[in-house]
This record gives sequence, C-alpha cells and structure tokens, in this order.
Amino acid sequence: MDYYIHTFEIKKYITYDQYCKIKTPDFYPDKKYSSELYPFLCTGYSQSGLKTISIRKVTPNDSYNCSEKRNYCIVIEVNPSRLLNPGTFNNCIFTIRHLDIALNILDDCLNNLFQDVPDFDPDLNSFKLQRCDLTKDFFQIPESIIQELLLLLRRFPLGAGFSHNIDLEKNCPDYAPENSINILSKSSQVEFVLYNKHAATIDMNYPESEKEYYEDVLRLELRCMRKAIRESVPHDSTVEQIKHLFSNALSIVQFYYWSIFPEYSSCSFLSESLLYKRLNKEQTPKHLEKMERLVALCKKHPEEDIRTLGIVCFDNNLTKYKKVRSYFTKAGVAPIRITNNEIPFIQSLSTLLEMEPIDKEQKLYDYAVRKTRSKEVFFHDQRS
Repeated sequence: MDYYIHTFEIKKYITYDQYCKIKTPDFYPDKKYSSELYPFLCTGYSQSGLKTISIRKVTPNDSYNCSEKRNYCIVIEVNPSRLLNPGTFNNCIFTIRHLDIALNILDDCLNNLFQDVPDFDPDLNSFKLQRCDLTKDFFQIPESIIQELLLLLRRFPLGAGFSHNIDLEKNCPDYAPENSINILSKSSQVEFVLYNKHAATIDMNYPESEKEYYEDVLRLELRCMRKAIRESVPHDSTVEQIKHLFSNALSIVQFYYWSIFPEYSSCSFLSESLLYKRLNKEQTPKHLEKMERLVALCKKHPEEDIRTLGIVCFDNNLTKYKKVRSYFTKAGVAPIRITNNEIPFIQSLSTLLEMEPIDKEQKLYDYAVRKTRSKEVFFHDQRS
C-alpha cells in the first residue's frame, strides 16, 4: 500500500454573527482546548468524515491572518476515507480519483452545513489547509520487532532542529515508549510519528475485527503543518494543495526522513553476541578497538543517544567520533545492541520503511540466519 492522507485540517476565519449562527446545540465545550479560548466542538459528523468541527476565538498567533471583525475561527478535521465509506477504520484513498471523489463529497457537506450562515462561503477553497497527515501502514511486522525498534530509535541522533516530543510523553499518562516515537520540528512545523497501530487500536477501543486487522502493523505518519505545506506545495488552492500532497507524499516523506535521521538509519541491529562476532570478523584490530569501546559505552548508558556517547568516548572530539561512525556505517551495523533475547537481527530503519533497497542488507541477514539457527530471523522484503 502506498502513502495516503489519513487526516487533514482546514480553517476559516468568521465573524461573531457567523459564530453565533454556527454554534448550534450540536456544539459543546471540550476540555482538550484551553478554556480561555471559549471553544466549542461538534463530533456529530465524525462517522461521515468530519471528525471534529470546532469554533474558537482567535489567538495572537492567528491575528496576522484575520481582519478585526473576523475574530473567531472554525476548524474542521477531516478523515477523507470516511467521506467515501462512513464509519470505516481503514484507508479508502488509494488513487487520485478516490481523493477527487472524497473532496467533492466534502464540498457538498460544507455547502449543506453552512448554507444558512450569512455571508459564509462554504467552498472548500475558501478554507485554508492547516495540517495534512501523510500516512503509510507496514503490515506483517511482528509486534516484538516493532517494539524493540521503537526503543532503539530513541537513541538515534536527530537532525538539526528536530527533537523528541517530550511534552507529549510527560502529559500523556498512558504513553509507552515501546509503542510510539514522536519527533517534531517547531521551525519546520512537521511531526514524524512511528507507532504500533495494534496497540493504538486497543487504547482507542476499536472493534475486535479492527484490532485483529491491525495486528503486526507499524504506522508512519508525517504531520505537515501550515509552514511545511507552504514549503512543499506550489499551489494556493486548498484542493490543489491536498492533491499535490497526496501525489507527492513519498518524496515529501523522504525529504524529512533523511533530515530527521542523518546517522545510522541505514544500519542494521544485532544482538550483543552477534554484534561482537560480526565486528571481530570484519574489522581491522585498529578499527575494532574503537568500535568496541563505543558499543560498550552505549550498553553502559542505555538512556543516552549514540552521538552524545560517541563524542564523550573519543575525547569530546566530534571529528574522531565521525570517523568511528563511518566504520559502523561501512559495516552496516549500529553500535547499539538488541535487548530482546529472542530477536537476533533487525534490519535498518531505512529498508524497513522502504526508503532504500534491501540488497546490501541481504548478506547481513543471511549471516544472522546462519549464526542463530534456533531462532526465527525476521526480514521485511519490500519486493514481495
């Protein structure tokens, strides 16, 4: 399955009179928004594709976009698959034609909802696209692999401007690091999320059939906010922006992916014993000593990222660390070991997410199979 749009969000500034006309009894206060904004939310159309329709007062961040009279805004979160198939939990947007049909249905919905609101243009292009979630599901990835991989990724050095979403982790009482990783850039206005979709279906109390459907599924979402949309899309029309994001999802996701993970994303992971065996087989004594030092330090400090430890390991010298990093990159293995004793090998993030071909990892996979005949070795082959 290719990339699709799971959700997008549109916004429009409105007057107080329009606000009063729209705010029917279907709208109710919602605690997830700041009470100072006097928000109202409607979820009555969520099964038909309009996940939420919310109204709030503008904030100082909004004010440069709106006139003095239009001091309220309406924000609509849309699930395009449910426009085609109401109530569905699965993607229905496989082609640009499917998306066209969904956007036509959305236009009809907006016209029906707001036809009685004075001086309100309900055309989709009169709204601004605020967010668009580019999504891909990777099926048949064992849950144990997903959970171990997500824990390993927390130790990856991130590109400039990107950081883990610490606020989410602190404020979400049920947050489980083995089931999701959320990386954001406030300057670029993007969020890159990988998560265990099956665990999410349990948390969100999906029907049993959907929980079963999403077993062993790793979901990738790139959530593009307003600035990222402007920089990725050469169109002003909201409809054309949505269609462009859908048609160019792969290249957009790849652009941010390589910016987020500049180090080790093409490296496989091995169990501790296999890692040492592999290094001893492949490396010269001079390189081996430095590589084993970094592996040992990464094991000793399991909460720290690799780059931080690497710089410390080599006399606080970034150049020396980069040299040793190049040894690992050439060997195709990361200096952090798999902690789950039942998993001897995990392929690189880049081949698991189908960002690059698997050819160069085949040899390492074959090595893991030979050395661990009593354990199953998983390999996601994008060609099958």
